[in-house]
Amino acid sequence: EDISNKKEVLKILKKNKIKCIFHLAASILVSESMDEPEKYYNNNVIKFLNFLETCVEAKIKFFIFSSTCAVYDDDQKIVKESSLIKPKSVYGKTKLYGEELLKNFSKKYKFQYSILRYFNVIGADTQSRTGQLNDSGHLFMNIANSILRKDYRIKIYGSNYDTKDGTGVRDYIDVEDISKIHIDLFKKMKKNKKSYEINCGTGKSYSVIEIIKSFEKYLGIKLKKKKL
Repeated sequence: EDISNKKEVLKILKKNKIKCIFHLAASILVSESMDEPEKYYNNNVIKFLNFLETCVEAKIKFFIFSSTCAVYDDDQKIVKESSLIKPKSVYGKTKLYGEELLKNFSKKYKFQYSILRYFNVIGADTQSRTGQLNDSGHLFMNIANSILRKDYRIKIYGSNYDTKDGTGVRDYIDVEDISKIHIDLFKKMKKNKKSYEINCGTGKSYSVIEIIKSFEKYLGIKLKKKKL
């Protein structure tokens, strides 16, 4: 169901007596957001606003919002919750607008919220119930699909970064860790009746080349790399 459909969503919330929302519905690709800004403002801001209004009408008590490290100034080498907020991409800007909307609604309508700023989420449910379905813009899925297709080729976008091997470096976190964070945080919010803003990462970064080499070593294969 489209979360901006107030009538249908309100019916679901009231029928099931929902008191806590885990919000993960968003358009999330940085490059796409620069090419299609209207899609991102519509989905991540306007539809989110409509959904928030519905949640208030349903008298929700807790709201956990999926945000992103893209809200931070990406020139910073170390990013903490206290780091400079200065998104450069349309995606980052729309998620920041979402954060501000949530804070304003929480203050006005007296419910607790948490903002989770994900770094780079990878992986899938170990029981194969959910997972990434395409390889657009996701390094791990690009590698996995290349192996499944047995063409053993991988494109590397950017090789002149100021890193030890010239490729981009990112902090990756598994989706099941993200899931556990949601559950643990909900329990904490219920107990403490407080709101939180938390970065979700491992604190350790890996380059594109390091990730590719890990796949090669673990699977005993060799991938043909094309630098773009």
